[in-house]
Amino acid sequence: ADRMLSSKELGALLALLDDHANVFGVLTDTFTKTYNKTEYFRIASGIFLLLQNRMLSLGSRLNAYYLLFDLYKSEPLPSNPFFPSFWLPPETNLTAAEKSFLLIVLNGNAPALAKHSANECIKGLELPNIPNVDLKNLTKAYQIRQASVVSAFTRAGITPPVIDDANDISLFRADQSDQEVTRQGVLHKLLETETFEPRYLRPPPPLLKPSASELHWLNPEEERFPLWIHSPSSNELLIRSMEVTLSSEKLDTLREMIKQSPQIVESVPPNKFPSLVENNFLVAVDVLLHLMASSKPTSEYFTALANTPINLHSMETVNKLSTLVDLPSEFLRTYISNGINTCQSIKDKATQQRMVKLVCVFLQFLVKNKANIKALNSMIHNFCMEHINNKEAAALFKLLKEQS
Repeated sequence: ADRMLSSKELGALLALLDDHANVFGVLTDTFTKTYNKTEYFRIASGIFLLLQNRMLSLGSRLNAYYLLFDLYKSEPLPSNPFFPSFWLPPETNLTAAEKSFLLIVLNGNAPALAKHSANECIKGLELPNIPNVDLKNLTKAYQIRQASVVSAFTRAGITPPVIDDANDISLFRADQSDQEVTRQGVLHKLLETETFEPRYLRPPPPLLKPSASELHWLNPEEERFPLWIHSPSSNELLIRSMEVTLSSEKLDTLREMIKQSPQIVESVPPNKFPSLVENNFLVAVDVLLHLMASSKPTSEYFTALANTPINLHSMETVNKLSTLVDLPSEFLRTYISNGINTCQSIKDKATQQRMVKLVCVFLQFLVKNKANIKALNSMIHNFCMEHINNKEAAALFKLLKEQS
């Protein structure tokens, strides 16, 4: 009972906290002159409970935060017994001013506020940018310093309920006529306990000794069910191959499915063929080969391939096809022209040289495989001459001379 706040002490404390006009320095001076040093922890405990139970206005809360900080300012912040009040305030109606104030406290810059008042903080102060707080390390340091007898709830800054009597709960009803009297009644009830949480004096129940008949219940046998592995259909896998790059295992599976059921390639629309080339060019080759073998119209597919962006995948597709079938001359003319034009349009010299090298290696492959590109020799010659300093362009020029 010697630790509780009397009604007189509670009234004086509320009057001090409700003074929002005086600067924080004057507030702390008044506090230290009013109370003996031996009383600091008891009064600060009352302030802590007022904060945790959200019984103060915004200005009073700022005064309370500063007081709790100032009382232990000579120690590291995690050593402050009321440290949870700075990082676990109730989030309901937490204003921007309150957030900024708490960030300043957590950064250890609260002394800079000594010449300012709560009203000034609420209206907004011209303060430098507030850095982020390493809250994880601060809270860890605080928890390490707590005695082992302190419960996990208290270490986390959680105040357990202390009011469970029906008569006491009636204090919270909103139909009270005198709100100030009601508020002080509630606070007095909250602060009249000796500790932050109620004591439960019941001894813990003894452990139950299991009997032989209960062992099976304590270690139940798991029910096991077969796990059916869903194997995607050929159509599902083919559609997926147009969207993402398949793993080597799934790629082999799909190619085998196409070999077994060639008709599935008809589900690939021409407008999706460029995506198939980009993601899985070997599947694109299989699709085009089977369409040609079945005498299905392929002009739209070759048009889509000819207008595909010139890159390694599309070139590998054309190279692979050229070794297996005779490609349409119109397709080759369009694709090679696009490749040359792509090289000419690149402004960055290093990137252009890499693309020239790629196109020249591709054209060398076509020439060596006797592809029907003789009608394009003049255009290719000019291309080689423009980039004769490129090693692969010079090799291509030499190869064309030998073939002529």
